[in-house]
Amino acid sequence: MLEYVRRERDHFVNGVVKEVESIAEGDIVRGQARFEAPARLIVGNHTRVTAQRVVIAVEAAPFVPNELRVFGDKLITSDELFELRMLPRRIAVFGAGPIALELGQALTRLDLDIFMFAKGGSVAALLTDTPVRDTLAGILADAFYFDPAAKFDEMSLRDDKPYMHFRTPDGRARRKTLRPRSRQPGARRICRRSCWRMQTSN
Repeated sequence: MLEYVRRERDHFVNGVVKEVESIAEGDIVRGQARFEAPARLIVGNHTRVTAQRVVIAVEAAPFVPNELRVFGDKLITSDELFELRMLPRRIAVFGAGPIALELGQALTRLDLDIFMFAKGGSVAALLTDTPVRDTLAGILADAFYFDPAAKFDEMSLRDDKPYMHFRTPDGRARRKTLRPRSRQPGARRICRRSCWRMQTSN
C-alpha cells in the first residue's frame, strides 16, 4: 500500500517540477529575493520586481519537540512514515494539526490502532470556534484514542522500548510500554507530524 502511495507522491511532485521547469526563461526570475520596499522585491543585486501582491511559498518540515527526542530512533516523522516498507500495528501521533489529523484518520481506516495526543486543547491548529472544535474533537475521539490536552507524567525508554505514563481526559492514569512490531496493512492502533512504531501493553 505504501509503495502505491510513494508512486502517487512522486508522480505528483514530478508533475509540479516539470511544470516549473517548462516556464520560459524570460517569464521567470531566479535568485535570492528580499523586500526592498512594500510591494517591491530585489532579486540578487540586479533585478527589481514590483507587484500588487506577493505570495511567499516556503518549504515546511516536520517539527520534533525536545521532549519527544527521548525516544531516539523509535521516533519517526510524517515524512519518514511513507518510507516504511510495512506499517506498524499501532501508531502514536503527537499533535493535532492538519497533517496529523489527516494521517490519523487515514491510518485508522487501514485498521491500525491510533493514539493521538495534543497540547492545550488545540485541534486543527487555527480552529478557534469552540463549538466547532469540540464537535470535531468528539468525532475524532469516536474514531481513535484522542486527547487534545494530553498530560504526561513520564516519557522515557525502558529496556530500549518507549514508555509513556499519561492521564486520560477523564483523569485516569494509564501506563504504556511500546514494543516495536510491524505488520502488513490490515491491522490495529499509533502517529503526529512525529510518530513512533509501537505495540502497547499495560
